[in-house]
Amino acid sequence: MLTLSLRQERKKTQSLHALKEAFVQLILESKEAAAITVSEIADRADFNRSTFYFHYKDKNEIMEDLFYDALNGFREALVAPFRHEKQIRLNDDILPSTRLLFDHIEKNRNLFMALHDIGTTPTLYERLEKLYRTLFSDDFFVLDNRSYPDIDYSILLSAQIHSLLGIIKYWIDSRLKYSSEYMCDQMMMINLNRPADMAIRKRGDGPLRPLSLSQSHYSV
Repeated sequence: MLTLSLRQERKKTQSLHALKEAFVQLILESKEAAAITVSEIADRADFNRSTFYFHYKDKNEIMEDLFYDALNGFREALVAPFRHEKQIRLNDDILPSTRLLFDHIEKNRNLFMALHDIGTTPTLYERLEKLYRTLFSDDFFVLDNRSYPDIDYSILLSAQIHSLLGIIKYWIDSRLKYSSEYMCDQMMMINLNRPADMAIRKRGDGPLRPLSLSQSHYSV
């Protein structure tokens, strides 16, 4: 049998979830978070304004709660693979944490699409970049590849972060038209098959083919 405190905590959790879900749905419908009122959020959640103000002091606070839910899932996904391992081998596959990240986005698709749509500053992606930089400066470290000892770690980290965030942004912007599994498979194939050549297609040109080894690697 639940104690009074447990029942109150469960009711609080349910109320918070309902208010946040209501806000997310309103954002997806209008894409104008600034124009959404507290009354609209409360009405959509089937509460009155006093219930909203019992949990949040204003709309900015519930907005920050949405960002917290999104980023905390990212943080958990990064940490989870290391709970039983101190070091993970980076081979041709993608990191286990990357699969968890994509699963987190897919599971909370409405939340991420809503945060993608609103024009608040800092944006979702600026917050994610800050989170990654903090974690990979304080808690994690990508070990050097001794074959390339002169690679600057800060530049390497920036390249890795922006590559991942660029793919995530594309996926959310497409309204998650692909599955999490498909996105992970694509990332793995990109890592295995990095482009070897670049060419410019001129108007009227037919299909471009990869260059042979005897040809120049720069084609115009």
